Amino acid sequence: MPNKRPPDKRTRWPGIVARHRLACPANRGRRCRCEPGYVARVWDPIRQRSIASPTYRDPLDGVSWQQATRRSFRAVATAPASPLPLSQEHLEALIANLAGLPPASTTAQALALAPATEAAPAGVSVTDASAAFIEAMRDGTALSKKGKPHKPTARKTIEGALKGRIERELGQEPLNGVSRGQVQTMIDEMVAERLSGSRVRNVLNALRSLYNYAIPRDLAEKSPITNIVLPARDEKPRERIPVPGEFRLILKALEPADTVPFALAAYATARSQEIRNLAWPQVDWAAGFLHLADEEDYAKSDAATRPFPLIAQLRAILDEEHARQGRPAAGLVCPGRKPGGRNSGLLSTGALYTRADTAWSAQGLEPIRLQDCRHTASSWMRAAGIDLKTRSVLMGHSTTASTDRGPGSITDDRYTHLLPGAIERAGAQLQEYLLAAETDTGN
Repeated sequence: MPNKRPPDKRTRWPGIVARHRLACPANRGRRCRCEPGYVARVWDPIRQRSIASPTYRDPLDGVSWQQATRRSFRAVATAPASPLPLSQEHLEALIANLAGLPPASTTAQALALAPATEAAPAGVSVTDASAAFIEAMRDGTALSKKGKPHKPTARKTIEGALKGRIERELGQEPLNGVSRGQVQTMIDEMVAERLSGSRVRNVLNALRSLYNYAIPRDLAEKSPITNIVLPARDEKPRERIPVPGEFRLILKALEPADTVPFALAAYATARSQEIRNLAWPQVDWAAGFLHLADEEDYAKSDAATRPFPLIAQLRAILDEEHARQGRPAAGLVCPGRKPGGRNSGLLSTGALYTRADTAWSAQGLEPIRLQDCRHTASSWMRAAGIDLKTRSVLMGHSTTASTDRGPGSITDDRYTHLLPGAIERAGAQLQEYLLAAETDTGN
């Protein structure tokens, strides 16, 4: 089961945190096994916010940076105010002189140390606030609405929106000066470009997250994201629900390794991220269970972390793949074809679909996607007579309303609990149903 402990970034030096490598166990609250970098922080009395140093290999370099930066602030505070706005080059030279440091590497670092003048913009800019927020998400100090560090997938989505559309449209605006009209105009332009409703919401949610971070830290007084008109979600209904016999033909058309992801989705309700990260230690052959979403980094929610019965149809496919890989004790069940790269060795669903579509087209079969397979799994379980509450747990949904919007879902969600043996009984029911239905190919 996943380790819920937060990342251990503490050091013996005040104001300095360790930045561990992605694969380091310290990111899951365990002992560090990497050579971390170190980031120092100091309080900027001019902008009234914390600023961060570059990443150093030696924590004592961070201590030196803290001391030099504080000296710079004291010197700037006692220096005569400049009647004219300073250029970027002058600011960097001033900082370098005062702090004994090389010139600032970014505009944000230089502006953070610049003296306040009448010509300077009022308050921190959207770009600077975004940079601080992104850094805070990375080191775990910026929390989600649930009070937890942002998951890597959420962090990547927010960072992409902030560095892309938001900084391009609003980056030079003071964070406290962005109006609701400006936000609505940005949304309207995205709609005019025919971007999907989900993509528009990703941008708006990133901006909302930025203000949720900024307001408690006095970087902004209020959020402009109220009464914004959004386009309708463009979700397509899932109509590709094959019967069990047809699904066997779908799998049979694929090469062995490519059958595994689709089998995990249809026979075990696994999401794409759960499939990509599933490792062999999470396949409990003896007990007859898969442990899905077993790491907090990629679990969609707490409910996503769940066991699923290793039914006979899936066990046979996994056993064949395990043997093909040489019976490894560790490693990914569905590894990527290329090491490294954008997917960092994980399975590329895009490449998987390309190979699968080619194989299905050659045999005249209709393509299917992993999310369609999850809908198929839910439909099969209902046909097998598995009760609503158990289906909801097996699907990894937080509430029964996510599985079935029936009149009794509040009762089931709030008051119904699984009895001992319900998971095992569900696996037996599903296995029995599939065995009885496998002769039906849908024709």
